[in-house]
Amino acid sequence: MSRGPHTPKVIRVAGWIESDSVREKLVTLIEVESLREAAVKALVRHGEQAVDYFVEKLASEEIEIRKSAAQALGELHSERGTAALIEAVHTDPAIAVTALQAIGRSGSMAAFDSLVDLLATPDKSVRRAASNTLKALSGPEMSSRLCGLVTSVDPNVREAAVRIIGSLRTPDCEAAVIACCEDADELVRIAALEQLPDVEAVEGVATLAAHALNDDAPRARAAAVQALGKFDNDESRSALRKTLSDPDSWTRYFAIRSLSELKDTPSVEAFRNMAARDDAEQVRMAAEEAIREVER
Repeated sequence: MSRGPHTPKVIRVAGWIESDSVREKLVTLIEVESLREAAVKALVRHGEQAVDYFVEKLASEEIEIRKSAAQALGELHSERGTAALIEAVHTDPAIAVTALQAIGRSGSMAAFDSLVDLLATPDKSVRRAASNTLKALSGPEMSSRLCGLVTSVDPNVREAAVRIIGSLRTPDCEAAVIACCEDADELVRIAALEQLPDVEAVEGVATLAAHALNDDAPRARAAAVQALGKFDNDESRSALRKTLSDPDSWTRYFAIRSLSELKDTPSVEAFRNMAARDDAEQVRMAAEEAIREVER
């Protein structure tokens, strides 16, 4: 396996050769940046026998090698590999997000408790990655555990939890999402409002309409208005028309966009007035575009 013009092809073949010496050679080639990708793919083909090699590489001085090792462990679906990834999440900030993504690909529920704990971390990127990984791993059988998180005293945990459970569509999860629309924390309310288009409960549209018109936080009203555009019914259209006069320019902007998507002909006259007179440039531009879209 000397380096040469056909080395990548030779490396690929090495992925099918059951030999400790071949695996050890592949490990050394991971150190070579130009050959790393091919070497990692070849070593992954060795399955469980490659796990320890990648675990060792998690201690490399080079960040990119550690990231490659973490990604490989996610492909191997090994309990030992998952344990090493969990440890890396907590001990190696440089690859924490990569390790979390790898855990998600592994499909292992062994990391569930550690992932839940990470929802409270102040590191936004790690918290987001942990949330996405939990979403990838979780199914309806975990809904009761996840729904319980929306009562956490930590708003970061509540926000992350509602984003996870919004896609599970169990009755408990749908009820929890609707309840979170009344959360004291603005970001939690926004997260819940954004999930409501996936909720089949009939209260969804009424909840969105109420928040689009009455929520004290402009960002929450804007989120509700965007979500209302996913519902083509009289209640949604009526609420959206009323928000065209909202004091917040971005809420007006998203109301126009939502009504445009719904092809709401009765709003065209309001769009014309807004295109000519609204104080906000983005609102005027959205109104002009909406007129063309609805009349098309």
